[in-house]
Amino acid sequence: MRFLFTGARSPACLEWVRLVQQAGAEWVVAADSLAFALAGWSNTVDAYERLPSPRANLRAYEQALYTLIRRHRISCLIPTCEEAFYISQIAEKLRETGCQVAVPDFSLMATLHHKYYFQQWAAKRLGSSDQWSQTNVTFPESHLLVDKRDLYAHAARPGQSDSLWVLKPAWSRFATQVRVGIRLSELPDAALHSGIAPTDRMPWVLQRCVAGTEYCSYSILHRGQVVAHTCYQPTWRAGAGASGSGICFLPHSAQAIRRFVERFGAETGASGQFAFDYIYGTTSEAGARAYHVLECNPRATSGIHLVSASLNDREKRQMVGHGMSLPRPELNDLPGKTDSQGHGMSLEDNPLMVALAMLVFGAPSALCTSAAWRKFAGDFARGRDVIYASEDPLPVVGQMFAFAEIVLLALRQGLPLTSATTADIEWNGPESD
Repeated sequence: MRFLFTGARSPACLEWVRLVQQAGAEWVVAADSLAFALAGWSNTVDAYERLPSPRANLRAYEQALYTLIRRHRISCLIPTCEEAFYISQIAEKLRETGCQVAVPDFSLMATLHHKYYFQQWAAKRLGSSDQWSQTNVTFPESHLLVDKRDLYAHAARPGQSDSLWVLKPAWSRFATQVRVGIRLSELPDAALHSGIAPTDRMPWVLQRCVAGTEYCSYSILHRGQVVAHTCYQPTWRAGAGASGSGICFLPHSAQAIRRFVERFGAETGASGQFAFDYIYGTTSEAGARAYHVLECNPRATSGIHLVSASLNDREKRQMVGHGMSLPRPELNDLPGKTDSQGHGMSLEDNPLMVALAMLVFGAPSALCTSAAWRKFAGDFARGRDVIYASEDPLPVVGQMFAFAEIVLLALRQGLPLTSATTADIEWNGPESD
């Protein structure tokens, strides 16, 4: 098959191009709007192509992709970053070329991407929290905020003034702007001091805080069937606090999460890449521990690194040879431990990591205490860098140029570094159209 991968700036894209090349792909093209995108440095890529920004001009982006597909005779297009939301909108036009476009329906993507609508959709289509509680999966209480008056209304709720909540934009990624541990009584003041002003076009979500350990899952689905699946614990994150994008990952085994993803696939019949965030713990209102499903990312995430690591060459050839559509029920979570109740437990050896991001973001945050620094040093020493590969060494050098380009964009546009990584490709609901 001949592949086109967009979002070449992401480590996920680098993993994908290496995976399909190892599986015997005939031709691999990587594309992005950046000049020095990470995957473009890989020797597994036959061609790197510059694209216009889909957020700035979707029509120009559509035409550029259409031309690339024709010129390179692409048989399968796989988005790997935020541009997936735009590609979903133009997928039918691109499919006129005969190319398989590996994204789900746009209406489903938009619903899943919205932090509140996803919770409502999941409760309606996948079952209520009460129904899922027997399977150790539940959904935290969530409320939509579209006006400042909503802030005051929730602050005045009787008997709830001391309960802890999370405040986050309905359309967001990498946990940007998230405020954790806010008491309802403090909600209006916290929003005012943070410059938060919910509107219909830029809504926010109030979600009950869950105390526990965070996990993520990543799955490849074809027509509702799970092709590949993994679950992991992000032990270090980029950005402020502990809520940014994961940069170090420990594999985790949890059958409750696997069953949830299978139910999701059966209900939607969707094809594409789907990731979910969870916290295994309790709320202040309930004592039972469970996997609380926080949100969904209908696109590639760091989980692809773990999926790739779990496959041998034969399995990669089988999956890629069928256009990501060969159901493989044996592709369970990476081997993990379970406790006496059968709940997953993270492995402590050999995490995967983005080494440069660990040095830029992880090391400074680890300086706060000696215990944090010892943990960082241990994880960094044991971890395997997902960028480095002995047979494909150039991306290690290329990531410096890619990082410098993002830094310059952040300075030029006055954005935080993490926001600059997706500023030209992110989709923030109707305001992006």
